[in-house]
Formats: sequence, C-alpha cells, structure tokens
Amino acid sequence: MDLYLGKFSPKQISSYIIKELKKMNVFQNKDYKKWLSEKEKHFGTVTLPDKSVWILRDGNEKERYIHIHPGRYSPSSIRVKALTLKSAIAVVNKFGVGLSKELFLSDVNTIRKGILNQPPLKSISPHSGQGKIILTLCGQRNDI
Repeated sequence: MDLYLGKFSPKQISSYIIKELKKMNVFQNKDYKKWLSEKEKHFGTVTLPDKSVWILRDGNEKERYIHIHPGRYSPSSIRVKALTLKSAIAVVNKFGVGLSKELFLSDVNTIRKGILNQPPLKSISPHSGQGKIILTLCGQRNDI
C-alpha cells in the first residue's frame, strides 16, 4: 500500500481535490461518474501543490462517491507492505515515540518473532522499508 507522509492534513487534501473537481465541473455525483467512465482505466488523478499524486475512483457510498488514495510511488508517500506496517506499529506501541534514529535490530526482531510470529530481519536501516516507517511513526522523520 502507499502511505502519504507529506505536510497536508486529510482535510487539506480533500479540500484541494474538491476545489479541483469543481474547477473541472465534475464534482457532482453524476458528472464525476461520467468523467471517470470516460477514462481508459476508470480513475482520475489530481496533483497537489507538494507534487503528490492522488488517485480518484468511484466510491461505494451514495453521499461519499469520491474515493481517493495516494498514487503509487507518488512524491511524499512511501510504498509499504502490510507486514512492514504491522511490525512498525507494534515496535512503536512497545517502545513508544521516543525512539532514537539508531534502530535496534534485536528490538524489532523481538516484536517480529514474539508478537507477529514472523522471521527475524537480517538488517535494518533508517533509510529503507522497515526503518523508515518506524522512524516516521515515531515522529523522527527527516525526509521521505
């Protein structure tokens, strides 16, 4: 899955997307569905001022008919596997948000083996996958 880690809040993101759809005259449900149906793959995109790309699909609810999610490999987002995210959440839950940038492989592996019943990692880096998401969740992120 792709997780947005940029500076905009969910409210800011949705407000910007609504504004863009209104500019294109495709904000009303009927117009939005028609706009999507005219697309080859039945989804649209909107790019925010931070250059993040958002995918727009047809939502399942009558009143909430616009479904959005970060684009694959979009700026200000990271692509993460479900197990990586579960591991990161478990590490933060156990060790708190005060983790230093020095990740301790033994601590992460204790979580992976003991709580998630997963094999241990051979290494961990604050610049890739598991380390990056753990530090982000801990509020230690410098970049994405």
